[in-house]
Amino acid sequence: MPGVTFKVHAGALPRDDLKHLHMTGCVPTICFQGDQRFSYSLYIPESAYPPTPLHPERIKIPLVVVIHGGKSDHIRARNAWIEYADKHGVAILAPLFPLGVASQWDTDAYRFLGAAPQRTLLSNTNGDHALKRPQAERLLYDRLLLSMIEEVGMRWSGLDTEKFFLGGFSGGGQFSHRFLYLHPERLLGVCIGGPGFITLMDSSLEWPLGIGGMDRIFDKSIDKKAISQVPVLVACGLDDVSKDTFIVRDRVHGAIEGLTMGSKGADLRTNNAKDLAESLESAGCQVTLEYIPNVAHEMPKVQPAMGAFLAPLIVERQNKLNYIE
Repeated sequence: MPGVTFKVHAGALPRDDLKHLHMTGCVPTICFQGDQRFSYSLYIPESAYPPTPLHPERIKIPLVVVIHGGKSDHIRARNAWIEYADKHGVAILAPLFPLGVASQWDTDAYRFLGAAPQRTLLSNTNGDHALKRPQAERLLYDRLLLSMIEEVGMRWSGLDTEKFFLGGFSGGGQFSHRFLYLHPERLLGVCIGGPGFITLMDSSLEWPLGIGGMDRIFDKSIDKKAISQVPVLVACGLDDVSKDTFIVRDRVHGAIEGLTMGSKGADLRTNNAKDLAESLESAGCQVTLEYIPNVAHEMPKVQPAMGAFLAPLIVERQNKLNYIE
């Protein structure tokens, strides 16, 4: 990463030292050196890192990236995977994309990888509040994540950052499926949990309803063949049927920006999960759609389905990296 140098990386230190330096176990939130408005935390099993002479076959430790929901609670997202990480020998990276970076009312930009309305609250001459569209900077969150992963790889050289697993719930699920469209070559598997607003893999629909024009907006071509080779899970609680948030967001977005997600936004998450899975499947993707009974919009109760889906893919990656059990 240009302008960033790590003189000491985690692979060069004894295992006991790493624990005391907060470089294994629950790693505290770290400022991203590429843009210090953003940060990330990790969980790295102490027993698995770093690879040692006692285990020369352990070349790299797989990386699972988990994206938080709209409340920006990246620690909660990370902690939901700790037991899983210990059991399966993987590292967890949880980025923090705080709200209000591009503007005061920025609540959705990361979900749409940066190509979303940016809003601010202004007062008019009568003292009333009016929502206006500011001239805000353009942040590309997909590239931000890739830069974070590059930084993590420089600091923890024993992590497998060439390719990684990606999962997210709610707003994180929105981020995850849109990231898949742009960067399938970096992904080993994707878990999309409880997505609200969805982007169908349909070139006839303009962004953000579909992927039409996405290549122009993000300056990156859409490789449908590569996307189809990434295993995908779409998971949703069977009782995740509240749509009040969608209706409010859709109304506000339309009033301010002229952008509305329509039925793909203000609909039940259960329906959106089905529509997204069918769209991916029709495009040739390897998709599993799973509904979890007696579960509403509850990340901890959807996470086990994500973990179960990734488990055989993780073993496959470990075998490729010359792991042994």
